[in-house]
Amino acid sequence: AERIGGLQVAARYEAAQADEFVGGDLYAVADTPYGVRVVVGDVRGKGLDAVEAVAVIIGAFREAAEQERSLEGVAQRLERALAREGTRRYGLDAMEGFITAVL
Repeated sequence: AERIGGLQVAARYEAAQADEFVGGDLYAVADTPYGVRVVVGDVRGKGLDAVEAVAVIIGAFREAAEQERSLEGVAQRLERALAREGTRRYGLDAMEGFITAVL
């Protein structure tokens, strides 16, 4: 376990299939000027496309968590990042690419 801000955080990733080591599940924790922030989520899809979407969301979360005062602002930044990258990389419309996440 690791101490982040006032929290002790531990995580374990267990893939649905024994031979899979990566996928669309995600989590990140950030100690920010606005308190400790956490995102836990699951990307639609699997394989490398899901891994790339996870990378986009975690990168956007780390940046937004530091810069946005409200969780609503963080969520809006995550939404914009997913929409931008989904359209740019895969030609997805807003309904095709999504992540279920909790902030």
